Amino acid sequence: MQLVVFAVVLILTALLNAGALSGTQYISNCDGYISQGGELVCGNLHSNYLDYDAERCTLVCTNGERPKLPDVCSGGKVNCTSEVEKRLKIGFENTRTVQINIWDSMFWKEIILVTVMDQ
Repeated sequence: MQLVVFAVVLILTALLNAGALSGTQYISNCDGYISQGGELVCGNLHSNYLDYDAERCTLVCTNGERPKLPDVCSGGKVNCTSEVEKRLKIGFENTRTVQINIWDSMFWKEIILVTVMDQ
């Protein structure tokens, strides 16, 4: 019986530590919004999101562009308070909405163009 309990404890410990051993990192919601928003913003600049610079409060795109973050940095870092998370979420959602509207208008222009050319 003691051997079974010992084995279960070892297995549970291994499972609970599997994330740490595999190098999995847990990111905050703020980091998630910055990353997702960065992909959209840098994508609009014909680039890719690389990182963010909390000292300058900017995104860093692979083409060297540095779009500003929406006033979420203080003291050279992003303190992920509920207010900061809210600003980042709103900024991300607004950027995503603009991107969807751009894609939508491009889609309909393409449909109209194809329809006109087919006639």
